Amino acid sequence: SVVITTGTFLRGVVHVGQESRPAGRYIRSEAREVEPPASALAQSLASLRLPLARLKTGTPPRLDGRTIEWDRLEPQPNPRP
Repeated sequence: SVVITTGTFLRGVVHVGQESRPAGRYIRSEAREVEPPASALAQSLASLRLPLARLKTGTPPRLDGRTIEWDRLEPQPNPRP
């Protein structure tokens, strides 16, 4: 078995409001740029009849709060609330 992990790039789409467009990673900048999606890779894999699947993004990591030493952590507030 082979697993190719492309992250959000494989057939990637960015949704902004009511608009959607092909894109990879969103670059946090004033220009609001996005990196391109891996469209050619997706087409190549699909032409080989390989299954393509997507995991839900935006899901926070699963941490067991009982295993974290909270008193040792330092607050890191968002500089842009």
